Parts: sequence; C-alpha cells; structure tokens
Amino acid sequence: FPSHDRPYTIIERGGVKIGVVGSNTEETIEQVFPGNLDYKTASGVKKTISINPGVAGINKAIVDAKAAGADIVIALLHQGWLQNADGTAKGPLNELAAGIKGATAIYGGHSHQTFASLMPGTLRTGPVVLGQTRNAGVEYTRTQICIKRGKVVGQSIQHVLKSASSAINTGVVSAITTQDATAAAMVKTYKDQLTAKLDVKIGTVSGVFPRGGTPAVERSGETPMGNYIADLMRAKYKTDFAIQNGGGIRDTFPAKTYSPADKTLVRPGTGITGPYDVTLGDALTVFPFGNYVATTKMTGADVWKAIENGVSQYPTAGRFPQISGFKFAFDPTKTVGSRVTSIKTADGKDIPNDGSVEFTVATVDYMVSGGDGYVDVFHPQTAKIGGLLVDVLVAGLKADMAAGKVTQLPKLEGRITKP
Repeated sequence: FPSHDRPYTIIERGGVKIGVVGSNTEETIEQVFPGNLDYKTASGVKKTISINPGVAGINKAIVDAKAAGADIVIALLHQGWLQNADGTAKGPLNELAAGIKGATAIYGGHSHQTFASLMPGTLRTGPVVLGQTRNAGVEYTRTQICIKRGKVVGQSIQHVLKSASSAINTGVVSAITTQDATAAAMVKTYKDQLTAKLDVKIGTVSGVFPRGGTPAVERSGETPMGNYIADLMRAKYKTDFAIQNGGGIRDTFPAKTYSPADKTLVRPGTGITGPYDVTLGDALTVFPFGNYVATTKMTGADVWKAIENGVSQYPTAGRFPQISGFKFAFDPTKTVGSRVTSIKTADGKDIPNDGSVEFTVATVDYMVSGGDGYVDVFHPQTAKIGGLLVDVLVAGLKADMAAGKVTQLPKLEGRITKP
C-alpha cells in the first residue's frame, strides 16, 4: 500500500513493474459515521480530513510512480459508474477517467455496479481499460494488458463470477483463484469460534428478500426488506413514521454471502423454493454496521427535506430512503432539491412542506448525526438513541417463530413511486 510520504506503490510481476495509485470518494465524509474523519494536530487543533474530488492528485501520483520506475500504472478509484443514458456511460468514474492521464487501467467501485469499457489509444497514448465489479466479492475482472517494446498496444477486460472461478484453471487466473493456505487457516480459526453463535436459527422466511440489481433495488425504489425493517422499527418504537437508508441493507435475506456450517438448515439452492431458515449470521450480514435505532420529531418541512436528500443521487446512492407510515412520489428527471412531487400519510393525507404539523420518526443514529447527507434533518440535539437495528430485525423474526409462523416476504405496496 502507498505510504504516508508517497501516494503510490510499485509491485513487480513477470518482470513488469506495476505502479498503483488510488483515490477515495469525496462522499466519504457523508458515508462514514459523522466525526470519524476528525482529528487533532500535534498542537491540539481540531481538523477534518478533506478529499479532493478532482484528478490533479491522481495525475501527479501517476507521474511520480513512473518516475520511480513503474512501467505501467493502475488507478483505483472509489468512484462508480451509474447508468447508460443518451448513449453515454455516466457517473463519477467515467467523468474522472476522462481526465486521468497516464494510467493503463482504471478500476472503480462505490456504486456496486458491473461495468467494463475501453478507451481507445492514440498515436501518443495507449488504450485505457475501465472496470468495476459489484460488491461483496461476488465477481472480479480479468484484465489482459499487452505490452510490446515497453508500450501498451492492446487491452481486454471480462467479468468473472466468483461462483464460476473454480471452473477457470488457466494461466494467471488459476493462481489468483487458489486460496492462500495461511489466510484460509486464519479465517477458519475465527469462523469456527463464531459458528455456534451465528448459526442459531432466528426464524423462517417464505422467500428470499432480494437486493442488488441494476440499479440496486434498495437504492432506487421500494423493496421488501426496506418495508419489513421500517415497519418493525415503527412498531417497536411506536412512532408515526420510520426511515432507513437503503444502503444499510447489505445482502439478500437469507444472505448470499453467509454460509452456515449447520447443513440441516433449509437454505436457497437448486430446486429449493422455500420456506428458508434464517440465522443470526444472516441478520448480521444484512445489517453489519452496528447502527442503533434513534427516535426524533420532525415537521412536515423536515420530512420533505429528508426525502429530497434521499432521492438526490438516484439511482445508486445508499441514502435512498426505505420507509414506513407514509408514501412519496418523485421524478428523477427534475432538478436535485425539487424531485419530490408528493408526500402523503399512509391513509392518503398530504404532508405539508412547512412547520404546521409534527411527526415522531424512527431512524438510525448514523442518519440522525448527518450521515448520507441527512444534515440538519433529524434534530440530533433532541433525538433519543434506542437499541441496535439488527436486534429489531431479530426480535421480529423470533416473534413469528415463537408463534409458529413463517415470516412472509412483504408485498410491495406503492409506498415509493416515480414516473
């Protein structure tokens, strides 16, 4: 990894020196828990880490890496492709890539989307490959870079699903997909210790609660897990409304990325249509961040401000709201800040965009504190912090199990609509 005194690292593979540079998203300050980027100088002055959104620092790091001996340079950006619109690939990854000079390959992330493209070279510059994979390790990119007499003359990129990697056993891919024995042993040690606790059955669900997609369902519209957790929050804390950021939902339910050691549990698979057993491990995989539920009071104007922020980066941002107790409509073609066209209570009454009415709301501490851009919305000075969000999910499932019920996959009710 790059050290504090140089913004690059160089690794050597097959006689080729590969420089690696990286940059983070400027949205980090909104997407980590508020205050986590603050620090104090040696003299005790409080400051906040800032992240430059442009390419100047990346381009300088590329120059420095080449000066230090790198034959080619790869840029890793925590920025994502969002969508194809009007015949053009759009998103921060694409915008930044157009301004990056000297990189041979540029890889993105953040928006959890699959993307691959190739920017053709010129007489003076080589081709540049762009790639991005979904999160949680479900796929990776296989990139080939052809170098002749020190010059990049061709590139190719393909996506490979992790589930298919065992069938790929040629060349360098075989080396990449072979487990490191030391790392695998370390993981097994900890997993064995956790299995007894995480494989505890907490309920049964009628079907798989989905997530993902293009765009990701929890970041672009109403989704079953969003409805389910928001309803549980509202019922548990006896509030008028509940709002949960869609980006807090991190897996299907049962979780694709959690594999119980207990093979007697009924899990999704070939020919199995449900109901499925769910465990504490599944719950912690879906909600891994340790967020607490928080309750607060909001005026109608606050609710409008919250929802405008929630849809401001449609269709891929984690701030997209999953809700209970009310419904809203929005038009993503409109200007940011004016996209919400209506907000109504569950029984159809308009919620005015003013201070004439007030509601109690359950949300999460991360959002109350301004995370995901929800600044000056949830009144942190008077908000009350409750229990863990994941505990609300677990309690709801256990209650159904104790009553002998299978928890039903919630139906979409039109809580969130758009043209």
